[in-house]
Amino acid sequence: MTNRKMHKSVLALAIPLLVSTPAAAHHSASGYDKERPVELTGVVKQFRWVNPHSFLYLEVPGKGGAKTVWEIEGPSVMMLARNGWKNTSIKPGERIRVLIAPAKGGRPAGSFMRVFRPDGAVLETGRIK
Repeated sequence: MTNRKMHKSVLALAIPLLVSTPAAAHHSASGYDKERPVELTGVVKQFRWVNPHSFLYLEVPGKGGAKTVWEIEGPSVMMLARNGWKNTSIKPGERIRVLIAPAKGGRPAGSFMRVFRPDGAVLETGRIK
């Protein structure tokens, strides 16, 4: 096989693979109630600076002293960075307030829209104005 034919063969195989590679699936935010935001206060257990969505795990005190860990989804790292965030913007052990769109159905989850740090700084996510 000549070099020219080999290049054409490789190209013929490569193009369909590149074109057909599935894009990362993206889910809808319809599971969150954006019309009824809730403010939570609690202690940060973990902040995951990952794509496609960041995650905040917040331990929130409830009735009778019981604590519930809320799983709160955030936007992508890129969106957070555009709004001035760093991977150290929220630290485990910090007591923060968070404005979230709560999950529909009542489970302890939501989508964070704004974070109020102990030093008074407000971290915007770009999800609300």
